[in-house]
Amino acid sequence: MESFHIDEHLKHLFQKLYDQGKWVVASVKNGSYSSYPAALPTVIGVNGTLMPESDAYWFDENKLVQAAADLTPMWTQREFNEYCFFGGNSKAAAVVTGHLVNQLIRHDRNQTISYSALLAQSALRKKWDDGELQRMLPSDTCMPTDVGRLPQDLYTKIKKMVCSYCQHGQFDLANSHLLISRNGIARQRFFRFMSEIESTLGISANKMHWEFRHFTSFDHFICHIERIYHNESNTYAQGDYS
Repeated sequence: MESFHIDEHLKHLFQKLYDQGKWVVASVKNGSYSSYPAALPTVIGVNGTLMPESDAYWFDENKLVQAAADLTPMWTQREFNEYCFFGGNSKAAAVVTGHLVNQLIRHDRNQTISYSALLAQSALRKKWDDGELQRMLPSDTCMPTDVGRLPQDLYTKIKKMVCSYCQHGQFDLANSHLLISRNGIARQRFFRFMSEIESTLGISANKMHWEFRHFTSFDHFICHIERIYHNESNTYAQGDYS
């Protein structure tokens, strides 16, 4: 339903929901600044951008697409143990929805309030230009700290595993993001890849504190595994590279 055009029937449907006091949150089509139904005045539209915090968002009720929130992919576990990263504008819409729900829970149910008033309460910013939206995930983060190395046989096994999952076997391990680079690990193969890493290390993937930046390059990826293998402090996994 995310598109640049919307028919009158759908416009009428969203208007009817709005008139009934129901709020609809919709993300803009990935790669665009505006699309339907997010751009409808009866819908809370959300754009994705890079934010300093994963739960931060902006809100301006006067914009065509009223909200913007963090799009950085985050580790999640779907049903049936399907590991994945959830990101993009859909994740941004989920952030805004979560804030809206939390505000509603705290709000006095005997008082009528608009979604604009609720979202404005916690918004990091209330004015911005679409040109300020940052869509490109950083390809270079601070380099990983040198830690105790893996046993050579384990290191070799993991390296071969990474190479085997990279498409066409044409991949620059040192300078390419393992997931978003052209020949990186395909999305449909990610769960199988992480399951093999899990099996090789004997540690549940959900206990490895994965973040999207750990896949910035093979060096970042292997460094995170080394930290896990040597049972070092979780502060690395939670954001401290120093």
